[in-house]
Amino acid sequence: MDNLERLDAWLVRIIVGVYAVLSLLGFLAFVSTKAVSLTQAVAEAPPTGLEEDVNLALLENGAWIEASSYAYHYIHHPLFVIDGLTSPPSTKEQWVPDKRSDEAPSLAVHLARPSLIREVVVYHDPRYTDRSYILSCSLGGEAVTSVSGSGRRDARETFDLACESADEVRLDFDWNPDSSGGHIRIYEIMVIGR
Repeated sequence: MDNLERLDAWLVRIIVGVYAVLSLLGFLAFVSTKAVSLTQAVAEAPPTGLEEDVNLALLENGAWIEASSYAYHYIHHPLFVIDGLTSPPSTKEQWVPDKRSDEAPSLAVHLARPSLIREVVVYHDPRYTDRSYILSCSLGGEAVTSVSGSGRRDARETFDLACESADEVRLDFDWNPDSSGGHIRIYEIMVIGR
């Protein structure tokens, strides 16, 4: 019986040791991962020759997102910025870059087709987002117009733009993720045009 008890104790130690090693490896893989997001368009572009301006940065209008990262462990996916909800029912429904690994956060809204852009509206979480960024509209990857965000703590920031033909609106953030204000939280981006 003593041999059986020793064998059981030895097996328990092996199982616990293997479990501890696998847990540590899983934790290290989780901590070292940087979630980059590149979504696909799931709808067709709005028709050309529209009579009035529409929000071109909607999933239902064929827009798609490219983000440098997102805080995937908190479910802050960038797809939330083109869902049409400027005041979502949950604070989880916002884009937040991964501050553990992203030193230069950026978010690009790709439009379904080159469009005339008159205005871009950025909805922030005013409790956190108070940093500077560059907002630009581009055509084929070349910037057409760029403006600076104010970095104020307003929930809504509106930019009047004159982009005659653009297929992308991009936000490039300047931040220190280790500062007390090192948070970026975007609820929605509206790109108004035709």
